[in-house]
Amino acid sequence: MDDTDRISFLGARCPENFQLRTLILQPGDAIDCRRPDWADTLVLVERGELEIESSGGARAWFQEGAILMFAGLALRRLGNSSGEPLVLSALSRVRYAE
Repeated sequence: MDDTDRISFLGARCPENFQLRTLILQPGDAIDCRRPDWADTLVLVERGELEIESSGGARAWFQEGAILMFAGLALRRLGNSSGEPLVLSALSRVRYAE
């Protein structure tokens, strides 16, 4: 698959009843992962390399172009262990308070 076939949400309009967030992590940065923040979220690695760490300490890396869902995973941290900025797009449904 070449770059013209790759899915990207950068600069895209968000469908009604959805929200689109862009997260940028600089080299060496990491954020703690809270399950509710990522429920029903489709995550695209737009640029860079994403490192995920489970609550048990296992790690996995995902390259540019990866499409992920974290539902049901016990994640501890999302990070950027590469030497370039990591750009993630996160598309999720809007949740209304009941």
